[in-house]
Amino acid sequence: MSSHSFSDLNKQLETIKAQKLEKCEKQAEIQTVNVVNTVRIKRTKCLDKILQFIQLDEHECKSKQERTRKQQCLHYFIIWLIFVFLVAVTSACFIMWFTNYYETTLQSNLVLANNTKAKQWWEKTPIYPLLKVYIFNYTNTEEFLSGQDDILRIQEIGPLTYNETGERVELEHHDDNTISYRERKHYELIPELSNVDLSKPVIVPNVLSIIADTKVGQLNVFEKIMPKLVLRPSISPFKTLNATEFLWGYDDPILHLQKLQSFISGDTSIKVDKLFGIIRTKNGTSLDKYRINTGENDISKLGVIVSFNDNERLEHYKVDSCNEINGTDGSQFPPHLVADKSDLHIFINTLCRKFPLVFEKEVTVFNGIPALRYKNPENVFSHPDENPDNRCYCEGGDCPPSGVFDLSKCIFDMPILASFPHFYQGNESLWKNFDGIRPEKEKHETYADIHGKLAFPLSGVSRFQINIKLPKKTEFPNDFAQFHNPRRNHTYDILPLVWMEITGGDIPIEFQEIIYHSTFTVNVFESNVRYGTVIIIIVSFLLFLTLFFVCKRRPEPEMEVTYIHETVHIS
Repeated sequence: MSSHSFSDLNKQLETIKAQKLEKCEKQAEIQTVNVVNTVRIKRTKCLDKILQFIQLDEHECKSKQERTRKQQCLHYFIIWLIFVFLVAVTSACFIMWFTNYYETTLQSNLVLANNTKAKQWWEKTPIYPLLKVYIFNYTNTEEFLSGQDDILRIQEIGPLTYNETGERVELEHHDDNTISYRERKHYELIPELSNVDLSKPVIVPNVLSIIADTKVGQLNVFEKIMPKLVLRPSISPFKTLNATEFLWGYDDPILHLQKLQSFISGDTSIKVDKLFGIIRTKNGTSLDKYRINTGENDISKLGVIVSFNDNERLEHYKVDSCNEINGTDGSQFPPHLVADKSDLHIFINTLCRKFPLVFEKEVTVFNGIPALRYKNPENVFSHPDENPDNRCYCEGGDCPPSGVFDLSKCIFDMPILASFPHFYQGNESLWKNFDGIRPEKEKHETYADIHGKLAFPLSGVSRFQINIKLPKKTEFPNDFAQFHNPRRNHTYDILPLVWMEITGGDIPIEFQEIIYHSTFTVNVFESNVRYGTVIIIIVSFLLFLTLFFVCKRRPEPEMEVTYIHETVHIS
C-alpha cells in the first residue's frame, strides 16, 4: 500500500474517531442534563408544586429571576393566607366553646329598649293568661253552729274561668337604664270554661265580720264598748252570697260604719270601697309602682326590680333580709341565672315578700321545645322551726303552722293568710278538720317552665289559696264560740276562702314560631359552627403536617456521569 493511500486511510480513521468521540461527548452531555433535570424535579420544593398547580411553573416564567420573584410573592401570600385562616377558625372555635358571646348576642334582643319588639311585647303581652277561681262552699254551717255536727263540711265550687288582658301603663324611662310602670288588668268571664251556676248561692265565711272581731279585740277595754254595740247587729260567722258577689264585690253594713273605717283599713287616710270582694282589687290599674332594670347596660340585670312604690326595700319587717325586694315580677329572669340553673326569685306584691324558685328538672313544652322546670321549695311556707329563714316574717313568736303565710303586714293588719290550695305542703292539722279538703300534688302544686336561653316562662301554673284567721279570743262569743269549743273534737283557727290558678293561656302562632326558631334553628347553627370549627382545625393541622413532611423529605443523591473515551488502536 502506498504512503499516500496510508495517509488517506489514517485521516479517515482520525475523522471517524473524532466523530465518534464527539458523539460520545454529546450523549454524555445529554445524559448529564437529563440526570440533573431529574434530580431538580425530585428536589423541587412544595412551592414549585403549588406553582405548577396554579399554572405558574418555571417553564412559563421568562427568566429565572421572574420565577424566583413569583415564588417569593406566592410564598408570603400563602403563609399569610394560612395564618389568617387558622387564626379566624381558632378564634371562632374559642368564641363558640369558651365564651358566652353567641348567647349574649341572642339575649341582647331581650333588652327593654325603646322601639324594640321585646319592649312592645313586654308593654302589652300577646299572651292572655287564664284565671281560674275555686270557692269553698260551707254546706253544714247551721248544723255546726248549733252543735249538731262536729266537723265543717266543704264543697269546692268551680272553676270560674276568666280571660286576663294585661298591659303596663304609666311608663317612665330613667337615665340609669331603668323603667317604671304600673300594671293594668282586666278580667272577663269565659262561661264555656266555667263550671259554676252564678245564680246559685254559696255559703262562705263572713270576712268582714271576722276582721271586725279581730280589730275590736286589739282595743283596750274602754275602746271596745262602742264598736261592739254598733257592730253586734251586723256580725255573723257566715254569709250567703252568689259567686260573683263574693269575688268582685258586695255591699255590707259594716262598710257603712264610718267610725269603723280605721279598724278595717288600719289607716284613716285610706278610703274604704263601697263594696267588698275577695279579688275586687285585681281588676283595673294597680296602685303599686314598679321600677325595673331594662338590661341595656347589663343583660344580667334584665327584669330585676330596682324599687317598689319608690322604695328600694320594704318596711314591713324588722329584719333586713325579709325586707329585700330581690327578684323580678315573674315575666322575665336574668338569663345567666337560668342558664346556670341557679335559684330564682319573684317579688309577689300580694305576699309582700320575695318568692323563691328552685330548679327541678328538664321538660319539653309545646312541640318539643326544651324548658327548665322551676318549683317553690317545699319549706317556703314552713314554720321557723323547720325553715329558719322564715323567722323574720313572724315577729313575737306568734307564727302560723307550717303551710300558711301571714299577710297581715301587707294588708293593714287584717287576719289574712296565704297557702297553697287545700293546704298543700302544709301541716296536716290545717286540713284534717275539714270534710272536703284534701291536698293533691298534681292539682295543687306551683311550677314554671322557663326557656333555657331566653329566660322567660313558656308555660306553668301559679296556685295560691286565701284563708282567714279566726281570733283566739272572740269579742262576739254568741257567733264565734263554737269554733274554739273545747268540748268539740275539732277546733278551727283558719278557714279557707278561695283558691286561684293562673295559667299561661294560648300563645299566638307567631310567638310560638319565634320561640321555635330561637331554640332549634339557633341550636343547629350553633352546633354546626362549634363542631365545624373543630373539624376544620383538625383537618388543617393534619394537612399542614403532611405538607411539612413532604416538603422536608430528603432528596435522592445526584447521579454521577462518567465520560468513557473509546480509543481505537490500529495496528
